[in-house]
Amino acid sequence: SYMLADMVQDQVDMIIPTAGFMPEGTLPHLQGIKNKTMRFMVYHGAKDNLVPLSMADACVNQLESAGFSTHYCVDENAGHRLGASCIDHLKSIAK
Repeated sequence: SYMLADMVQDQVDMIIPTAGFMPEGTLPHLQGIKNKTMRFMVYHGAKDNLVPLSMADACVNQLESAGFSTHYCVDENAGHRLGASCIDHLKSIAK
């Protein structure tokens, strides 16, 4: 989704990466995005046993350091999936 953000930056205003994970080498693609009004919604399940929560924290920090607005939702009851509280959060900001 990060590389897609670079390709479609004039067509979308929000990107929602899955499981709060940013692959290594992504930051240069983000720095090439000129549309700094693009928002990122990062969600993560606190009970995720595949991707540690620390990776989602790092993802948000990298996005914010690159100048992007981020919405970060950690669902305390979710594992490696989008939980109900983050769906509600997404609905509230995707207007």
